[in-house]
Amino acid sequence: MQQLIGRLIDDHRHLSRVLDCLRREMHGFSGSGEAPDMAIVLDIMDYIQNYPHAFHHPLEDRIYQHMRPHISDPEMLKMLARIEEQHGELQQLTTRLQQDFHAVSNDQAVPLERLLSDYRDYAELIAEHMECENRYLIPAIEQYLDNAELERIQRLLEERKDPIFGGQLLSQYEALYQYITAEGQGR
Repeated sequence: MQQLIGRLIDDHRHLSRVLDCLRREMHGFSGSGEAPDMAIVLDIMDYIQNYPHAFHHPLEDRIYQHMRPHISDPEMLKMLARIEEQHGELQQLTTRLQQDFHAVSNDQAVPLERLLSDYRDYAELIAEHMECENRYLIPAIEQYLDNAELERIQRLLEERKDPIFGGQLLSQYEALYQYITAEGQGR
């Protein structure tokens, strides 16, 4: 059980590190810093588009499926439903933000207000989402899942590793990894 919970917590911690890098790069769009490094921004967007939506959220959805029959608390069911809704909302916001950044990197006109607004919407929702998961999902896992269910879910964890923090860095994220580790050392 602790390995599964640890993995979810680690995923949130790693995503927070990547989002901190995006936040730093966003300062360049507001004129209060160096120009953003678009290669890094695009790597960040690729990571937050692919890893959470291809693995992390589906894993959580599978956890919900296993827990739902055991939950009778209407508030808990409401919060888990909200978390599931957020997955869809995050997918839409991530896609839009990724499109914005691809347009910018291709020298297409993107209204600055829209870019900043899309970023703020995404940043607010992802922060709310991780808070909801930490506050509701993780305690629910401990309360509602038994060891047999956790073992089945755990096998899914072993199938797919985080492409940056999972022990084998994918070459497409090498520059982003270097950026993240340099930021952690005070660059």
